[in-house]
Amino acid sequence: IELLMHQLQDQDNLSEADRGLLLERLEALERLQEAEVVLQPWLSGRTTPRELTLFKADLQRRNGQPEAARRSLQNLLRLHPNDPQVLQLLVLLNQEQGRHRQATAELTTRFKNLEPGQRLEVGLLLADLLRQGGSDQAAMNLYGQLARENMNDARPPLALALL
Repeated sequence: IELLMHQLQDQDNLSEADRGLLLERLEALERLQEAEVVLQPWLSGRTTPRELTLFKADLQRRNGQPEAARRSLQNLLRLHPNDPQVLQLLVLLNQEQGRHRQATAELTTRFKNLEPGQRLEVGLLLADLLRQGGSDQAAMNLYGQLARENMNDARPPLALALL
C-alpha cells in the first residue's frame, strides 16, 4: 500500500489496475479517507462510471460526510432514477440519520410511479424497509403484489415465506 501511495503522490499516474488494487486494500484496512483521496482523480475525468460514483458516496457516508454522500447519490439518481444499488445506499443513509419515514415515503412514490413489471427491485427494497419499520402486514401485502406481478421471479414469494 505504501509503495502504491508513494507512486500516486510522485506521479499521480497509477494504472487503473493499480488504483483499483490500492482502493480495495485501503478499504479493507478501513483507511477510508485515504481511499477517498485515491478515488478523487479518477472521478475528475470526463465521464465517471456509476460504480465509482457509488463507491465515492459510500466512502463519504462511512467517513462521516452524510450530506456529501447524499449529494453524490442525488446526482446519480438524476442519471439512473431507479437504480437498485443507488436506492439501497440512499435508504441506508436515511436510516443511519433516523429518516426512516422519509426513506419509506420516497420509495413509495418511486414504486407508485413505475409500471408493473418495472418496479420489482424498488418494490423489494420498499417491502424490506416496511418490514424493518415494523409494518409487517404492509410488507406482506407488497410481497404478494410483487409475486403476482412477477410470476417468473422467485424473490417475492421467498421473501413472503420468510416473513
